[in-house]
Amino acid sequence: MFLHIFVCLPVCHSRSRLILPSSLGIYWGFYETFKANILSRKQLQELPVAWAFLSGATAGTIAGVATLPFDVVKTHRQIELGQLLTAKAAPIRTEATHTLALLSKLYREKGFASLFSGVTPRIAKVAPSCAIMISSYEFFRGYFRRRNATKAKTDEGPLAGKSLRTVKTPLQKSKE
Repeated sequence: MFLHIFVCLPVCHSRSRLILPSSLGIYWGFYETFKANILSRKQLQELPVAWAFLSGATAGTIAGVATLPFDVVKTHRQIELGQLLTAKAAPIRTEATHTLALLSKLYREKGFASLFSGVTPRIAKVAPSCAIMISSYEFFRGYFRRRNATKAKTDEGPLAGKSLRTVKTPLQKSKE
């Protein structure tokens, strides 16, 4: 069921390749799953804006929490890089260099909660933005779908009743 959720981004390091889940893939995967469940349970053709808002916020929250440990690792890497660049003495060496090693090091040294530091501000940022984006997307998708259907019914001529029209660009015309 959730197979379509894991759109992955490669993260490369010296010895091997690690595939991490993309926040966007998790977000859209959960949103589409929520949407399908709501539409089937409520027997609707189109998702109401309020449900889209709630589903978008929930999917964004799940994606934000799921990818937060990787964001924490990224922040630690940025801090280490800043320290290396500003250090006047010998460069600071760290034993953990790749993502899984850094996740493991954080877990061992600072505990499970360290992997989710900053979760509240992240959710406060992600949930509303995802909710607004999805509800806007669903609202305008429905609006333009209805508008195109109405316009297709009232059009006259050889393309009457067609909602999709083909327009040839100058490049396409020159190939004929």
